[in-house]
Amino acid sequence: MKKIISLISLLLIVYTASFADNSYKNNLMGYLKQHGSKIVDFSVNKRNELRFDSVLCISQKRCIGGKLGIDSGDPFNNITLTTSELLNFNAKTNKLLNTYIDSHTAGKLPFSVSKDTFRYNYLGNVFLAKNDIWIDFGNKKIYLNASENMFNGFMENTNITYKKIKLERDRGRFKNGNYVSIYLSVNGNTPVKFIIDNGASNSLIDYDYAKSVGIQFNKNNCFSSSNSQVGNLTLCRTYDVYSVRWRGNELGNYLANGFLAPQNFFNHFPQKEKVKGILGMDWLLTNQAILSVKNKVLYLPYLSQRKNHE
Repeated sequence: MKKIISLISLLLIVYTASFADNSYKNNLMGYLKQHGSKIVDFSVNKRNELRFDSVLCISQKRCIGGKLGIDSGDPFNNITLTTSELLNFNAKTNKLLNTYIDSHTAGKLPFSVSKDTFRYNYLGNVFLAKNDIWIDFGNKKIYLNASENMFNGFMENTNITYKKIKLERDRGRFKNGNYVSIYLSVNGNTPVKFIIDNGASNSLIDYDYAKSVGIQFNKNNCFSSSNSQVGNLTLCRTYDVYSVRWRGNELGNYLANGFLAPQNFFNHFPQKEKVKGILGMDWLLTNQAILSVKNKVLYLPYLSQRKNHE
């Protein structure tokens, strides 16, 4: 009798686990939460910057709450001069700040202090490359402690079809950087390297490269900007990009307003890297991408299923 009861109990456990998994079959957030991931909401401001609630502490008695962001194109964690002054933080002597993402601890992290007015408080790609953090741009969620196995388990059983894209990660122009990149064919031309950078509000394409392959610009839609790491820039907007492909397949939705093409911006990348473009926040949001820098993976829900995978 005891053996029968034990067998029934085991079957109930298996059934319950199976039912629980099936109940989240098309609910990524529910599935990840059930498997131990912590979920943090983020918002996007007018500058297309990803922001979430956070707390930074230099000691138990000196903390500041506010918005923190993520920049997958910058290796370093950054705080503004104003934040450093409020915390009485000196990057040379203090170096580390206790960092909380929403209510979840991220540990003691090094931060640089920037005087640039266009920068904000954010975590860089070195932090992303060391931690199981996924950014879901469609649902505006950050998944903490979410392993690639969790995602594989969800993707194998869901009715929603995702395109899985393996990215490359290289140190690039920064000795300790870990940005991720992808080779894309624009308008049927030879594939070139694009960086995945949510810290860029707009997607960019190298002006000289675009011109060399016959991509057209709207000359009435050129403007100057000083909001750049490299000083003043002149940017023009493309209007005839009709195809962006990865390994022969269309990558996703095109940008209705095209790419911005800055002049002399990509010259600041070492020539050996051959970076010709950036997929920025506008593209990531439009295509409801899910990104992991650590696992070098980009997931895209197929066009007909976007907005339906919550």
